[in-house]
Formats: sequence, C-alpha cells, structure tokens
Amino acid sequence: MSFSSRTHVAPGDLGLAADNNQGMDNEDALKAAVQPTQMTVFFDGGGVPLVPGDPASSRTFPYKLPALTITAWEIEEISDTPVASYVSVHVAKDSYANYPPALNDAMVGIGETKPNLNNVAKNVSASPDWTTLALAVDDLLKMKLGGVNAAISFTGAGLNDMTLGAQDCPVDTVNRTYRVKIDGTGSPNTFKWCRDGATETWVATAVAITAAEQLLENGVYVKFGATTGHTLNDYWQWAMTAMAGGKLYAVTLKGNRAV
Repeated sequence: MSFSSRTHVAPGDLGLAADNNQGMDNEDALKAAVQPTQMTVFFDGGGVPLVPGDPASSRTFPYKLPALTITAWEIEEISDTPVASYVSVHVAKDSYANYPPALNDAMVGIGETKPNLNNVAKNVSASPDWTTLALAVDDLLKMKLGGVNAAISFTGAGLNDMTLGAQDCPVDTVNRTYRVKIDGTGSPNTFKWCRDGATETWVATAVAITAAEQLLENGVYVKFGATTGHTLNDYWQWAMTAMAGGKLYAVTLKGNRAV
C-alpha cells in the first residue's frame, strides 16, 4: 500500500508527496484559514484482479494532519489497462485508543453513497452525503473493498422500513439476488431470507427482528426501523454484484484542514 497526504495539487493527481505546507491554493482558502488537502490509498493486486478477503483489499492507516473536513472522494482503476470494475469501499474511522476501526465505525451511513465503481473505471463525488465527514489528529481510518449493491425494491402494502446497514460490505465472490421476507408478525416480527431472489431457497427462517444491524452472511447487513408492525409476506429484494475487474485501485479523500 502507498499512502499520501498532499496539498496544492490538481484534481486527480495521485503521485506521492509529503505534506510540505505549500501554501494556499487560492485567496478564498487563505481568508477561510483552511488548506486543501488530499489523501490517496492504493489497493494493489500485484498484477491480478483483486478479490474480497485478499489482504490487499483492506487497509488501515493513521491520520496525522490537523483536523480535516472531507469535501469529496474519487476512485479510479489505474492499472496499465484500466477496465470497467465492480467495487465499493467501506470507510470507517476510530480514535487511536480504540484501534483498530471496525465495520460499525462506518463514516458512510445507511442510505449514503460509498466510493464505488459500478461497471466503470473511475467515479467521483464532489458532495459526499456521509454521516461523518470530520477527521481529527490521530484518528485511524480503515478502507475495505467489497461488492456493489443495487437499489432495494419493496413488494407489499405494509411497513417499508428495511435498509442495508452502515456496516454492509459484501465480500462474496458470486453475484447474488437477496430477498428478505416477513414470515412472522408476533412480538418481535420475524423474517426469512434467501440469496436467489424469486427462487426462494431460504437460508434462514424465523429470524427475530432487532433494533440493530443484522448480519445475513459474507458482510451483508440489514436493519429494520421497527421490530413490530410489518405485514406477513411483504419482502425486500436487491442485487449484489461481487467485486470484480480491478487490479489496482486509487481511492482519494479530499478536504480542507485548518492552517
């Protein structure tokens, strides 16, 4: 892995450099007493496509600069012959005292957009919708690569309150179509789930709904807003595309830090 913290760089510049306090990029930044900064992490498959579970698909590193507010992210597949890839990046942080960060320390919350490539070679967001955009000195960041989820569809007439959890980071190597169906309306309600959509080969049944994120398998988490009030046989379905294609990824977080 290579890690860089830079200032005074053009968008998309992924070269290595120390932070040399090179001065303000523009007059507005100077007036606001902030300095544009970016950090880039590389995930290198060593010439072969990265796969979930490979040690190269997960990185933890310290943030040592002054407090930073993240304003953008970029992700590119930067091998010699970039290809359209499928990958999302789970981003978590925690304090040095709580090392290492875990999935439940997610910066990207429920319904928010992780850095991702969905059949493309590059992607960018200039306005992250994350739950947490602030980094403090000595925070630890963890980035983990996983599959890409499509939107959830709901079928039924009752309470529609299931989402993918903030901890969700699919690490299966096979594409799946998940279906979660209400199979009990006691207290709490219960659900069953499968990984083959309409075929409904149930992997588990009568799973009690809790107020927490619930792991189905292989990094797939779901969360219900309520433990009761659902309608029997209502269900949620979504496709998960397994991580595939990329040999070398560059993930960049951009922001402003105090000077």
